[in-house]
Amino acid sequence: MTLSHDQLVETGRRWLIKSRYQGKVLGYRPGCGLVLTEIATSISETPDVIGWYGRRSILLEAKASRADFKADSNKLFRSVSEMGIGMQRYYIAPKGMIAIDELPGGWGLIEVSGGPDSGGCKTRVVRESNVFSYKKENEIAILLSLIRRLDVHAGKHVSIRAYTIKTSKEPRATATFTREGS
Repeated sequence: MTLSHDQLVETGRRWLIKSRYQGKVLGYRPGCGLVLTEIATSISETPDVIGWYGRRSILLEAKASRADFKADSNKLFRSVSEMGIGMQRYYIAPKGMIAIDELPGGWGLIEVSGGPDSGGCKTRVVRESNVFSYKKENEIAILLSLIRRLDVHAGKHVSIRAYTIKTSKEPRATATFTREGS
């Protein structure tokens, strides 16, 4: 079975959105209310998938090959944990590609099996992530970059006009963003 990087990113995105994940480290958590994939910013780290639920963040690094996984350990923000982002950190990779004893200290592992030809990707948390000290300033930079991409220009402001809380009958919460001063 071969899974592409894009398939792993999409599987990770769906995993973070999924609600009622029962993690052993932080206990129950709802699905992430905000999930971003491969957002490039001014910081040195470009996360494959990052999501937030409340004040907590989860980083997923998609690795489709062993060579990519091995090269990842050379990055400064991997070797100095406090330089990285994500309160929890996971690798997401095809089943059997990464052994647990190869993981950096504290990192979790999500294995993916199946694929588009077999009716969809299935995920399994092989090892839970620890809770890390992380560079909050870099996460703020990512969020500010996202806001800037809403096409806000000088003299104009973004406001949330309406927000609908998720209920059991609605598939997801919705927000309406408007630009004032246009």
